[in-house]
Amino acid sequence: MIASENPKGLASQAGMTFLRHGPGAEAPFDLQRLRYQIYCQEEQFLDSRLYPHSMESDGFDVHSAHVAAYDQSGKLIGGLRLVLDSPVGFPLEQHTKSLAAFQTLPRRKTAEISRLVMTRAYRGCSSLHTDTAVLLGLFKAMYEESVAQELEYWVAGIEPCLWRLLRRFGFQFDPIEPAIEYYGEVMPCLGDIRKIERLVAEKHPEVFKQFHPKAKSVTVKGINRSPFELTHQVGSAQVNRTKEIAERDV
Repeated sequence: MIASENPKGLASQAGMTFLRHGPGAEAPFDLQRLRYQIYCQEEQFLDSRLYPHSMESDGFDVHSAHVAAYDQSGKLIGGLRLVLDSPVGFPLEQHTKSLAAFQTLPRRKTAEISRLVMTRAYRGCSSLHTDTAVLLGLFKAMYEESVAQELEYWVAGIEPCLWRLLRRFGFQFDPIEPAIEYYGEVMPCLGDIRKIERLVAEKHPEVFKQFHPKAKSVTVKGINRSPFELTHQVGSAQVNRTKEIAERDV
């Protein structure tokens, strides 16, 4: 999960759109291009020569649900994928020698949060610099997809700064292995979705309300396009309240 420098500012955008693409298709082309920009050009985690079309994808994409975030003008500003159980396994398993926790998890009820990316203008490795409206919007759509897939657990490799920020909102991911090198130093973590629901509802009801609005984000299966107008909106009042939470100490 990428949380890098050169931030724009915290939770400053209202009217964003978050689109879910169901499993069974490649990641949207614009999201592949953003992943290439970040993983190959900016961070240089991947060899750009392996992607002659300037779009990053791998064998996990077709086994994943994808979420894309767009600003008011329809420009892609972020995304992530939720890798579901399949014969190819989870990406995290390819970067660790052993994950004992995986042996006890119901794999069909588990998914890995992967390829979390934001454009430079919206990301930063600090709770005061990450645009939490984008982050929470992506997680909301991811949560909705998890409910639709009847998932119970999330696994992820999380940077320490992002891990601390997520905990401030009640997203408790428990480290299950020592830190590893996985596109930067990350902690392999496990999140119990039902436990996270309770923590967010109890400690941050204003955030919980954002995850249960009247409008739902839209799932598009097998369509490589970028409609901008159909999913939920992040209201300015909620954005301001989100900023207050991220700025205060825990």
